[in-house]
Amino acid sequence: MATHDRLRALVDLARTLSASLDLDDVLRRVAGHATAVTGSSACSVSLWDRERDSLVTLTGWFGQIAGEMDAGQEEFLLSDFPASRDVLERQQTRLIRVANEADDPSERTLLAAEGYASLLMIPLVSRGTCLGLMEIVDESDRLWDDADLDFFRTLADIISAAVHNAVLRKQSTEAEERYRTLVENLPAVNLPRHRRHRPAGLRQPSGRLADGRGSCRVGGRPGRLDAPPAPGRPRRRRAV
Repeated sequence: MATHDRLRALVDLARTLSASLDLDDVLRRVAGHATAVTGSSACSVSLWDRERDSLVTLTGWFGQIAGEMDAGQEEFLLSDFPASRDVLERQQTRLIRVANEADDPSERTLLAAEGYASLLMIPLVSRGTCLGLMEIVDESDRLWDDADLDFFRTLADIISAAVHNAVLRKQSTEAEERYRTLVENLPAVNLPRHRRHRPAGLRQPSGRLADGRGSCRVGGRPGRLDAPPAPGRPRRRRAV
């Protein structure tokens, strides 16, 4: 692919991916464009699940997205694929060839079983954090030159940003839904009337007693406050 065609392909892909923040939509757009742009037999994108120490496939080699693949194709333990782990941790591109016996035997076995002869693994890095891998496979024993690698890294940067934003959006939406569900299912607090009393330890001001209807009684009728006696004049006592 000529240089100007590659630049146009990158611009078109960036425009396409920026049109949506829905993760499934972004993945379908990646699956539909990445293979054509790379000129390879197939291309896949996977996320690095650090807690499970595995790679979770988002787009398969045949254009499927997460949820449309067989269980055995959706998650791969990194303990079984040391070359993939090395790419993730060092954030460096790596080529695997079935014909090269020095390459990771696990990767070579998987490639041969799927009918491919070469694999290029490119780390997906966004904001300094490695998110996962973009894997480009070809049926021929292919070697990519420096111009190809530079183009693929730029392509991976565009995909990384789009996938990262979509994942963050999905996590935010799921958190909001969990919070809404929690609030909607909280039990209603409705105490019986006889339990609505002043907490123990709180005392009424001296000379004021609650009459049970919210009014005060101080020497006179409810709801009325009698004036204090004038200074120097003793307060009369009511006759019994």
